[in-house]
Amino acid sequence: MKTSRHRPEIATSRYLICPCKKGRPKKHVDVCRKCPRNKKCPTYQTYIQPSLFPGWR
Repeated sequence: MKTSRHRPEIATSRYLICPCKKGRPKKHVDVCRKCPRNKKCPTYQTYIQPSLFPGWR
């Protein structure tokens, strides 16, 4: 699995790690789009709108 150079926890593939489910399974992006919690999911929101300056908070 490829990972981003700046954000190693965000995969560049089409699968995201779901923090809302027990055991944090990998979910396909299409499954995340249909999830009712996608507005509050930090992983999905980071995938949809990546940070302009990843190391700066």
